[in-house]
Amino acid sequence: MRHKKKEHLAHFIPLAVVCLGGLFLALQFSFDPRIQMAILIAVAMFYVAWGVVHHIVHHTFATKIVVEYVLIAGMFVLLASLFIQYVL
Repeated sequence: MRHKKKEHLAHFIPLAVVCLGGLFLALQFSFDPRIQMAILIAVAMFYVAWGVVHHIVHHTFATKIVVEYVLIAGMFVLLASLFIQYVL
């Protein structure tokens, strides 16, 4: 059981690093909303790619999983763009 936890942790660390790095970069480029959106879209695309690879490795890959990751990434981009446009 302990081996599986380490394996999952090894998969989730890159995701966390990219997400936190994307947040940091988006905050650093607060002067240009276009760059912020490019960063957020890149993070969302990485999230989808990471999810696909993660499920292929664990033999749980299915089309509905990809659709779920794409929808969540799309909602993230939509909410982030609204936040950037109206709050910042």
